[in-house]
Amino acid sequence: MTETQFTSHDLASAVQWYLEIGWDEVVFDAPQNRLLEKIAEPAPVAPVAMAQSVSAGAPLGAAEAQSLIAPLLDSVSSLDALKQAISSFDGLAIKKTAANLVFGDGHSQARLMIIGEIPEEADDRSGQAFAGEAGQLLDKMMAAIGLSRKDAERDRAVYLTYALNWRTPGNRTPNASEIELSTPFLKKHIELVKPDFLLLMGSVPAKALLGRTESMTRLRGQWFEYQGIPALVSFPPSFLLKSPAKKREAWEDLQGLQKRMG
Repeated sequence: MTETQFTSHDLASAVQWYLEIGWDEVVFDAPQNRLLEKIAEPAPVAPVAMAQSVSAGAPLGAAEAQSLIAPLLDSVSSLDALKQAISSFDGLAIKKTAANLVFGDGHSQARLMIIGEIPEEADDRSGQAFAGEAGQLLDKMMAAIGLSRKDAERDRAVYLTYALNWRTPGNRTPNASEIELSTPFLKKHIELVKPDFLLLMGSVPAKALLGRTESMTRLRGQWFEYQGIPALVSFPPSFLLKSPAKKREAWEDLQGLQKRMG
C-alpha cells in the first residue's frame, strides 16, 4: 500500500477544520489507565539539538513575537514593504490556519480609510479585503454617500483594510494577544495611507486603536480621535447582514460621516 504524503497546507487545513467543528481534543480508541503507566525519565536533550528543535518552527511566545515587530517595521516606508513585513511575521498562529493574507483594497491615498475587524471566509479565499457579501453591502453603503473603493479621485475614494490581516479559525473573535500583536502593523498602515478620516467598523479596531472596550451599542455613532485623525465607530457590514434592523442606525452614522467630511 502506498503511504499517503501530506503537505503542510493539507495539515493546516485539517487542523482548521477540526477547530471549526469543535474537535479540539484527542480521544483514544481504548480507555487509558494512567495509574498503571510508568513514568519514564525523559532522555537528556543536547543544547544544540534543542536549539535546532526550537528554530524548526516552534510557536513563538508573546514577548518574543512582540520583540520582532519593531525591527520589521523600522525599514518599512511603503505599502508593498508593509505587506511583505506582515507576510514574513511568524508571531501569529492564525497565519498558519489562514489561506491568504488579506492586506488592503481601494485608493492608497484616499481621504477615508475603513478598518474592519477580521477577514471573512470570502476574503481569506481570495486575499482581497471585503470581497464577499459583506463587501458588497459595504460598497452599497459607500455609494449612498458618494464614495467608492474604485474611484481614482482621492476625495471620492476609500481605502479598506482590517485590524487583523489573517482570518481566525472558524471566524472567531480574536483574542487580546492577537489584537496586540497586529496593532503595530495596523498603525503603520494608517501612517502610510495618511487618511483624513477613519471609519472603524466593529469593536476590534476600536479596541486596537482607541483602547475602547464598551459594547458596539454604546460606541457606534461616536466620534473619537486617533493621532489627530477623526475616527467614527460604526457597525461592521457582516453584523448588518445578520441584524438588518440595525441598518437604520448605520445609515445615521454614514450621514454623520458625510457631513463631517464635507
